[in-house]
Amino acid sequence: MIEWQNGWLQQCDDFSSFPTKLEQLSQVVKFTNPLAGNKLRLVLSNLYGTTDLVFDCILVSKQADFQVSKRQTLRYQEQIRIPQGQKVYLDPCQLTLTPGETFYVWMQANQMQSYADYVVTYAPKLINGTYARRAAYLPKLRSDYQKRKAWFCLEQFLVWTKEEAQVVEITGDSLAEMGMVAEPLFEKLLAAPQAYSFANTAISGSRLLKGAPENPPLFRTYGQSLLQREAGKNFQADITLISIGENDLLLPALAGEDIPSLAQLQAGFRQLQGPNVWFTTLPKVEKQAGITAIQMTKIEKLRQELNTWLLTQPNVIDGAALLLDPKTQAPKVEYSFGDGLHINLLGGQVLAQAWYQAFTH
Repeated sequence: MIEWQNGWLQQCDDFSSFPTKLEQLSQVVKFTNPLAGNKLRLVLSNLYGTTDLVFDCILVSKQADFQVSKRQTLRYQEQIRIPQGQKVYLDPCQLTLTPGETFYVWMQANQMQSYADYVVTYAPKLINGTYARRAAYLPKLRSDYQKRKAWFCLEQFLVWTKEEAQVVEITGDSLAEMGMVAEPLFEKLLAAPQAYSFANTAISGSRLLKGAPENPPLFRTYGQSLLQREAGKNFQADITLISIGENDLLLPALAGEDIPSLAQLQAGFRQLQGPNVWFTTLPKVEKQAGITAIQMTKIEKLRQELNTWLLTQPNVIDGAALLLDPKTQAPKVEYSFGDGLHINLLGGQVLAQAWYQAFTH
């Protein structure tokens, strides 16, 4: 049966505590399409802004220079308004799409606006984005893996297709949101004979049990806890891969809160378990600024206890062990992003391979 199916969802984060105010906006987003179809539909979000948002022109093209493009509309209007607190589904666009094909979206706004629906990746090969402060300027996409790539409001595209695709979702915290695991994993799935579509619903700073602390404002961008987000989720993934728990250990020390107990963490993980839900053990982190040596010792002990328990549970890969140097029991330098906390693309490839083997066999 031919129907609208998710192609890619890169969910917006809530930056209402840290909005970006621009006199004009020009942004370009690159997507890699996983499905065969002949129509495309874009989904724009303004859930977290305080006013309506207006885009004066939205173009879709298979060329990065937009020499040939298609103007997007909403209810046949070229100027597109996203009401405050809502998402909008643009009108269907006739566009022949093949799996693995790249297309680009150029969005322009000529008026002063504040943007709070924020999308981010670091890994740029399959999905990428950037923005500039002049509406008529076409910004160039970066191809490095070190800098954040960000854009606003555009979080999903749908494909009119007869393929029976499984939705693979990666969620949790920054290990998932940065794309270092998602990119190599989704590349493998693009090459698989089975049709898959993709969703990245992770939030940097997210915790399993508690929502974001109130202060400072940056902490508020960490959003609801994963348990809260899963309870309010409005789409169903066929396979869900979760990286979570690290911030439950680290963030309380920075926010003046109590670190959760092992029993509380276990109960949280149990609530998320399911036959098609996969976890990873928590990678070891190096000392973080603002956390004392005594606190780090307590955190490391709890991390090890939690990992020992996780390995007794179904559908868990031992990502922590895969990222450690077996001789020194320290995180492998070649897998480090350089901040003592996150992994780079090489580390992401290791976790992606482990997850891929786990849920495809």
